[in-house]
Amino acid sequence: MHDICGSGGLMNSGKSIFAQLMDFLPSKSFRRCVKRYHGDYKLKTFSCWDQFLCMSFAQLTYRESLRDIEACLRAQHTKLYHLGIRGQVSRNTLAHANSVRDWRIYADFAQVLITRARALYLDDDFNPFNSNEHLVQQVTVSGTTSNNIGFATVEFNVAATNTTPGVHSLYAQIRGGGRTRYLYAPEHLIVFSSFQPPSLALSGEPGSQVRLDVSGLAGQRIVLQSANDLRAWQPLATNWLATNLWSYRDTTEGSIRRFYRAALQ
Repeated sequence: MHDICGSGGLMNSGKSIFAQLMDFLPSKSFRRCVKRYHGDYKLKTFSCWDQFLCMSFAQLTYRESLRDIEACLRAQHTKLYHLGIRGQVSRNTLAHANSVRDWRIYADFAQVLITRARALYLDDDFNPFNSNEHLVQQVTVSGTTSNNIGFATVEFNVAATNTTPGVHSLYAQIRGGGRTRYLYAPEHLIVFSSFQPPSLALSGEPGSQVRLDVSGLAGQRIVLQSANDLRAWQPLATNWLATNLWSYRDTTEGSIRRFYRAALQ
């Protein structure tokens, strides 16, 4: 929910974005994991849920240390309650919780999220809502219910024959509780069209420029390099080939002899 402020912008009058993201998580499943390993036993403040929210906030906002987490959250201490954090946030409290709380609580909860995945997709822009994703594989995990956790290892083949060459993101579409969630893998997936070596042709141009024509296969990632002594190669440019030909002009001034080469990357 938003209100229009006087300057013509939007003013948040509802939940924060972080709180809305956390609403997608199955809190009942998390409490079940905590209960299974007695995570909140004899705790008066800073519950396992508080710990999870703080570390999730740190992950989403790229915090680099416990001190960084503490400084960031304490700077907004009046808003912690609306983020769902009820306990007092401090570096020592976080360090103690991370060292003594049972790690299986969060491992089991991760399995709850992972094993609800029903489909794996490749995506190019970290946006699962613009219909440019590519379905890789449907996944069915047996034994996964509201009271049980199942898991499975998924293997699939990705090549230029079934996927556009280039850099892609991999995400799982997660369904549960009438909601759909999207979980992205932290690593990128690079698909090459071919390892066939490219060819390079040179021609002189007016003004001491050199034109380099690279011939290869569409989808190949080519790096052009130059050197004065065939040893200290330096990159000039890198390009994903959209067609079979890429032309590049070296505008470096001077009369020093230079060597060129094109390589797959």
